[in-house]
Amino acid sequence: MNKVSILSALITVSLLSALAYAAETSTTYSFRDLGALPGGSAVGRHVSNLNDQVVGSSGVPHGAHTRAFVWTPAQGMTDLGVFAGGDYSEAFSANDRGDVVGDSNNSVSLRAFVWNEKSGMRDLGALPGDSGSRAYAINNSGQIVGYSSGPNGLRAVLWSKDLKIQSLGTLPGGDYSEARAINNAGEVVGVSTSSSGKRAFLWTQQDGMADLGVLSGDTASEALHITDNGFVVGSSRALGTTRAFLWTKDAGIQNVESLPNSNYAEALDVNSLGVVVGASQTPLGGRAYIWSKTSGPRDVNDLLPPNSSIILVAALGINENGKIVAIGTRHQGRSMSTLMHTDDEAHSGALHVYPLTPENLR
Repeated sequence: MNKVSILSALITVSLLSALAYAAETSTTYSFRDLGALPGGSAVGRHVSNLNDQVVGSSGVPHGAHTRAFVWTPAQGMTDLGVFAGGDYSEAFSANDRGDVVGDSNNSVSLRAFVWNEKSGMRDLGALPGDSGSRAYAINNSGQIVGYSSGPNGLRAVLWSKDLKIQSLGTLPGGDYSEARAINNAGEVVGVSTSSSGKRAFLWTQQDGMADLGVLSGDTASEALHITDNGFVVGSSRALGTTRAFLWTKDAGIQNVESLPNSNYAEALDVNSLGVVVGASQTPLGGRAYIWSKTSGPRDVNDLLPPNSSIILVAALGINENGKIVAIGTRHQGRSMSTLMHTDDEAHSGALHVYPLTPENLR
């Protein structure tokens, strides 16, 4: 290795160490409320690495007239529209080039889309013989994953960068699969049925689909995100219990500790530093939480400035800079200490999207 390569490697290691330290020691996040499109609620699914772009859906919760959106600091929240004949769309992911993926209904079915400012919303199609599809994630080369649906049920699919579709199949003995995430190496994770039950999977071009297993004593699992360095997160389930997990090639599937007195937790995203975010059900209701190997689980609400008067119920995304996208409700005139000691029925409200910035990045 030459001197330039050695210096580059040292700089990279130093930068990652600094970012890891910041992620572990940050005690406060600043936040902003992105508001909502007409209809009152919004859900943010992803925050990008380069320009803080947030994507998600906004409008009437769990019904028609919900719209996919993209938000940027410069342009605010933009409605991405729907396919002809449709009244619903949702965005799940974006890459660092600004390409957004999700789904929209049309007059007859639900269809996967890819959107950018130049071309607008394009239908990604479905497998031959299928009528529906959904897109969950896109990487920086333009590969997209999701599922195709039709007479034979749901199948995990991969769209190439030139938008050709292929089925990823199922685990042995399975009849259903969905691809939930893809990294920049083209590795895909998701969920498939199998002869052993519903299982999280990892798919690669070389080895096909592999079962990632379940936590000890559990019967089902699903994977939701994979980083470029191979961290996989998701949830593992048994009767009455859902636990968050982190999987690595070397260590296999490991439990991610949840908040105290919780029997339900999901790991929804992870960055390459191994910082996990998700949702944990507590005696006070659902709470956004963050976990790292050294700090363990922390309620994100405890990391907000005093008297923030919001309750964050889930952290759905985290980027490589440690910025988080969370969802929650705002309560004007009520302190955090008051809100944290009342039950959810007393302070339910419309969901809004809250990007959170660690204090070291402000």
